[in-house]
Amino acid sequence: MKKLKYILLFNLLLITVLLKAEIPDWSVNPQDYSYSMTITGVLSIEYTETTSSNDLVAAFVGNECRGVATGYYNSAVERYVFYLMVYSNNSNDVLEFKAYNSITDEEILLINSENFQINSVIGNAETPYIFTNQELSDAAEMLSFEIDGQINSTISGTTIDVEMPQGANVSNLVSSFTLSEYANAYIGITLQESGLTSNDFTNQVNYVVHAQNGDIQNYTITVTLPTQISEIKNDRISVYPNPANDFIHISTSEKIKNVRVVCITGQTVIETNKALIDVSKLINGTYILVIKTDNNIYSKSVLVNN
Repeated sequence: MKKLKYILLFNLLLITVLLKAEIPDWSVNPQDYSYSMTITGVLSIEYTETTSSNDLVAAFVGNECRGVATGYYNSAVERYVFYLMVYSNNSNDVLEFKAYNSITDEEILLINSENFQINSVIGNAETPYIFTNQELSDAAEMLSFEIDGQINSTISGTTIDVEMPQGANVSNLVSSFTLSEYANAYIGITLQESGLTSNDFTNQVNYVVHAQNGDIQNYTITVTLPTQISEIKNDRISVYPNPANDFIHISTSEKIKNVRVVCITGQTVIETNKALIDVSKLINGTYILVIKTDNNIYSKSVLVNN
């Protein structure tokens, strides 16, 4: 009975192997060619980047294979990268590409097409060429950008300016942003997640937005503690009591448009348009009161001591 079990198992495995398509026999002899070029890329099948070292990408001129590469996991960028060396005896040969998906056991015709250029280098691990079987979006825009607790932010082309209240800790801020569909944002090689990833904005920060097709756009973010916020020093507006343990009162002849209570990390913990603010539920500590009127923006450091 035990022997029969093993025979059945063996037959099942044999049938599986026979039914499984063979891995494509793509190969090239570099000695047959005088010139080469390099393409460093990732493989995207049906809009999903592959994650197997058994996948293949190959370049062809007609039916003749001119280069083949397997996926290599590059830990520095946390992606499977294909380092494809392509060979030819002529410049401007038209290269077309195929892929082998080891998960689905399929040979796939890719939509990419390139002209062979002697000693050319296309792509790198940080900004790879995209081998794909689908048209990919080239949109790489940062559509909105803000930091919790900000006074305001403006986007002008690829320059973004953010104003934070006086006293905000700009060394550890979390940004929220929207991008073009299918795009991703990176600082260096670190993927940025809207509303989650914190960064030091003491100096200018460069976000690189990657389109789905691999195109990139750089955005420079500058965070400042603006000079137009006036520390309350005169009779136009007063804040009391300070320290406070239940309510903060704002007295002014100007019309109040917005009031925000901001903690030292830059997070807005209370926002209102009222002159009476309930701070009884706040944790003890120092806060910045940012008061926007029709005419001015004021800030005042207040101590909550419940």
